[in-house]
Amino acid sequence: MMDIVNWISKQQKNNRQCYLILDSTAEPNPIKTWFSQKPTQIDTIACLYKNTELASLEEVSPWFILLDKTQQAQIKPFVEHPEQNWGYFVCMDNQYSLQDLVSHWHDRMIIEEEPRALYRFQDNRIIIRHLSQLTEQQIPLLLGPINSVMAWNDEQKQWQEFINNDPKLRPNPIERPWLTIPEPESIDKEMRQKNTMRWLLNNYSNSVYASNIYPLYEWVEESLNQTDQWQWPTKEQQRLYILQRLDKEQRDDQRWQPLPDETPQAHYERCKAVFNKDFEYNELSIDASKL
Repeated sequence: MMDIVNWISKQQKNNRQCYLILDSTAEPNPIKTWFSQKPTQIDTIACLYKNTELASLEEVSPWFILLDKTQQAQIKPFVEHPEQNWGYFVCMDNQYSLQDLVSHWHDRMIIEEEPRALYRFQDNRIIIRHLSQLTEQQIPLLLGPINSVMAWNDEQKQWQEFINNDPKLRPNPIERPWLTIPEPESIDKEMRQKNTMRWLLNNYSNSVYASNIYPLYEWVEESLNQTDQWQWPTKEQQRLYILQRLDKEQRDDQRWQPLPDETPQAHYERCKAVFNKDFEYNELSIDASKL
């Protein structure tokens, strides 16, 4: 706790403002944790997706909170439980504002290459992985006006600081080298599970509750593991299986099992015809696989 308090104090003495960047998809939800403690002034907080094309995803938006010298108690739950991967701390010179931080990440939150996706910079594991692999010259492209990042390294089990040697506003950078860094399989799988759960709850909440599946996260994981075994790599294939499994009568139907010498694609087409010939896969215009 004292290491982070001292880091924040040092930044503030150097005329820098410190912020929390919170990942609202973490468990427990850090946004609820923060607001459950005491009222926060509206001009010290920002929801990144608000009033943008991602407004419908506001529930899973990153949040930014400007810290002052009196909020030691409020950051305590985060500092004492970094393993929850709730986000991280950043600091910027006083000449930059909360709105500058919002604008900076607005320019980087969407990966425009097809299929469009969201860049999960708010995940401490992702930002650490990317900053660790960028060169000293590339880091300013990602961090812009941010002087430094203090984040929990989940692999090394310690706090890790990254310094930006050239902090300044860099709107809409053409070069985005962090997007060429592959994510580890463990993070990809976790994001896939979270995204699938969100898809179910957003589109089929009544069916989910009626099916009395608990715990849902483990059920989704089990379902995705099964589609992996069947070599069904696409969301369309995976979600056909998951959606039909909500029906108790179809859940353990032996016709799901592949036939001898049946190819994965033929297996999928047969199951689609057997269980739901009218199934149509629809996805958000922005791929949520990196939410």
